[in-house]
Amino acid sequence: MWSKKKPCPSFGDDKTPLNEVKAFYKFWDNFQSWREFSQYDEYDTNDAQDRYEKRYMEAENRRRRKEYVNAERKRLIKLTEFAYNNDPRI
Repeated sequence: MWSKKKPCPSFGDDKTPLNEVKAFYKFWDNFQSWREFSQYDEYDTNDAQDRYEKRYMEAENRRRRKEYVNAERKRLIKLTEFAYNNDPRI
């Protein structure tokens, strides 16, 4: 749903060729999301008194978003590693 690249490869079944299985895991290892996590912004930059305060607010919002992006990336890596390690086709 949040992938920049469409269509996403399917997981397949026990008869899926190995090259398609590897393509599936490669896709998830290099997953690119369009999500931006702006809902977690701490500051509304429209409330800034001057440009210096606005720059500070934007920097803090970027820092906070980066934390959520990194957490989401770690979650996807963990899920992909679990699936790969337990996949009988590999």
